[in-house]
Amino acid sequence: MTTRAASQNSFGYAWRSRLATLVVVAAGTVRATDLHVATEYIYPTSFRVVGGQLQTGANGNGVVQETVVVPENFQTREVGIVFSVEATVSGMNAGAATIAALEQRNKNGNTELMIAATLGDAELVRRLLARGAMVNAKNNYGSTALMGAAAGGFTEIAGLLLARGALPDSKSSDGSTPLMFAAKNGQIEVIQQLIDKGANVNAGTRDGFTPLMFAVNNGSDDVVSLLLEKGARKDTQDRHGTTPLALASAKKADAMVVLLTRGPAAK
Repeated sequence: MTTRAASQNSFGYAWRSRLATLVVVAAGTVRATDLHVATEYIYPTSFRVVGGQLQTGANGNGVVQETVVVPENFQTREVGIVFSVEATVSGMNAGAATIAALEQRNKNGNTELMIAATLGDAELVRRLLARGAMVNAKNNYGSTALMGAAAGGFTEIAGLLLARGALPDSKSSDGSTPLMFAAKNGQIEVIQQLIDKGANVNAGTRDGFTPLMFAVNNGSDDVVSLLLEKGARKDTQDRHGTTPLALASAKKADAMVVLLTRGPAAK
């Protein structure tokens, strides 16, 4: 009994360990790999004694074999949830998506802000932004309020949205950016706004169409000239291998052909 009690003290009350167990989060707000529950094993609740039998030695004296006490069952407790940095970030992103989903939308997924921006209602845009409307929310086609403002040439609204953090290079489901929406509609002032905010003049859609190609198709010499001035490449090709120059030639747009071939070696 003495041996067992001594072993209980050494194996039990002094023995601790911690293990991390994955938690599966059904709601999906935070990934399972981001959350851990820490379990602490505290005291053994039972023991198995190995050895200790009394045997008779060669001289007739009693000999006790070495006694080993093995702890078998343990009392445990959960000591808390451990969050990683990734869990915090993913949770924030999920929260933002949830808030965006709460905004009232029509059958195409357009929010009030998207509709107001597309219609050119600057006052309503201001009120909606003041109420906390999600400036980068997307509709069912991946379009944003800034794309609507860019397509309509509404510079005041574009400025309001950009000031609130609208992404100048956000992409719709086909890869179109606000700059492309402006280029295909010849909205040169909005194009300048977007470029000033860092919009990529050489971004491409999934089919490889660039703002310059949209401008050529629109037939706007001024927009083509501005995009070239801002670094638009002449050698880009869509998925069919068509270049801006080929588009201009097919349209018999002589002024654009000149723009696309003059200056340094035409690309």
